[in-house]
Amino acid sequence: MRAFLSVGSAELSVVAVTGGIGEALIATACGLGIAIFSLIPFNFFSAKVAQLQFELETAATNVEVMVGGGKPGETVSTQPVPRSHPSPGH
Repeated sequence: MRAFLSVGSAELSVVAVTGGIGEALIATACGLGIAIFSLIPFNFFSAKVAQLQFELETAATNVEVMVGGGKPGETVSTQPVPRSHPSPGH
């Protein structure tokens, strides 16, 4: 920030550079504080989404088993089942 402007100028003073470094350290500390504070709700909602995803996949598997009549873990065919047509004389 200001330290980079001081380094590029003709007058290079220790006070100007160290003041800028201090300012950069404070900005870094503030950024880290905000990032760490933001992780708390992020982790909470990520865990909630993972739990809901598991429940949804379990419910979908149960519906698939009920509809397909198969065992859990088997794949259900998406092909239509051929129907037998009655003979024309009946």
